Amino acid sequence: MSKERYYSDPEYREHYLSYHRNWAKNNNYWWKENRPHRNLKEEWLKQKIAEGKQREELKKIFGSKCILCPKEEGKMYLHEIHGKSHSSRHPSFYLLRQNNFRKLCGRCHNMVHGLLRFGITWEQTIDFLGVEE
Repeated sequence: MSKERYYSDPEYREHYLSYHRNWAKNNNYWWKENRPHRNLKEEWLKQKIAEGKQREELKKIFGSKCILCPKEEGKMYLHEIHGKSHSSRHPSFYLLRQNNFRKLCGRCHNMVHGLLRFGITWEQTIDFLGVEE
């Protein structure tokens, strides 16, 4: 639906509203027991607040410093030490598997991925660099 067209074209608006009324009538939406019982905006806000708390917890657990170099600013990544790719970036994913992740800066993250492509494991990388976990 185009907002400009909805407000400027009365025929379009009437067509849109009649479609909505028919849909609501066919689904018995006007009956109170058939309406959704939840407030979606309120649920979304609760999820965002919970996600923010999880991100704060992640900052406390992993800190703000790259474990391979002393860099503390710029974009930081949580890298899985096994080298597996993970599809989720939600903070709860990292919290549940926090033993498998380490905080890296962008440069170190790219370096580790390059080494993993050559078959060098995370443990070999840590031993070579002399970093204590």
